[in-house]
Amino acid sequence: MRRSGMFSKLNRFFRLYKSNAPVPSLNRKFLAIIENINSRKGIGNKIVALESIYEACIKFIENEIVNSGFKQNLLSLQRDLYVELEHILSFEEQDQRHHFLIVIPVAERPLMLKNCLDSLLEQCRTFQYGSFSTSKNSPDFYNKVSVFVIDDSRDRSNIRRTKKSPQDQIHPAYAHIMSALKNKPVLYKKCLKISKKIF
Repeated sequence: MRRSGMFSKLNRFFRLYKSNAPVPSLNRKFLAIIENINSRKGIGNKIVALESIYEACIKFIENEIVNSGFKQNLLSLQRDLYVELEHILSFEEQDQRHHFLIVIPVAERPLMLKNCLDSLLEQCRTFQYGSFSTSKNSPDFYNKVSVFVIDDSRDRSNIRRTKKSPQDQIHPAYAHIMSALKNKPVLYKKCLKISKKIF
């Protein structure tokens, strides 16, 4: 299974740092973990062990990035390891990753809101946290990140511009003044509590 491409970025990391401790030890542990894995379910049963290997490798490369003066090829490998790990974690039968709910209060600042959401969306695209879902009937979205925008604008044109921002690509639990959350009662209650604290 190692040669199938499923772990191609991790294997690239192992080749690149094969002479650096503790990488050879991590490689041996990895090979022992995947030795009898031959299916998606098999990967799902080894998620915790695989995640610990990826996290150790990512921690190692983060130090290398700093020591190398932030070389682009190492930054790219770090990102690739994160994306590959997110793909592996999606094989788990019950996804244990946290769901991030981001609350953005805004008034008369549609451009600033757009820039904020564009930046968040770029981070989602770069690191693929929580994986990505596609649908024929709604925009594509990221599964584990939701944005809750509280718009207190008075200018109608600003309200319209806020509604055109790309928040629905982050997660369909986005709400413009909470209206879209009514079919998600748990998130809806969280948002109500948060909005009361903000205002």
